[in-house]
Amino acid sequence: MSAIWGTKTIDQWNNSSDTNRMVKKSQTSSEVWPSPRLIKAGRVLAGVDQATLASLAGITRQAVSVVETDSGEKMDPRRRKVLEAMQRTLEDEYGVEFFAASEDSGEGVRFRKSSKD
Repeated sequence: MSAIWGTKTIDQWNNSSDTNRMVKKSQTSSEVWPSPRLIKAGRVLAGVDQATLASLAGITRQAVSVVETDSGEKMDPRRRKVLEAMQRTLEDEYGVEFFAASEDSGEGVRFRKSSKD
């Protein structure tokens, strides 16, 4: 088992019902979304360190580091699954939202609006 997979096996990742979920982007896109740069920005916004994010996402801290520093436009499927696990954790545990660039603004990361507001 590769260190990048941490505590989950390849079969667990492949059989997970939500591993193919992407926010506001089509899965058919060859572009990585959200970008590793946005994932790191989301982690920093949430005030969480790499080790904590890794633990909650079921991956290793080294995997977080590798994905956050990936600058390629395409990503190995294993790294993409790690990125998706990081994304889900940031969204579900910390209320982080990733949004794509529009005509009026660039891509970004923010906290979801609370249902209390």
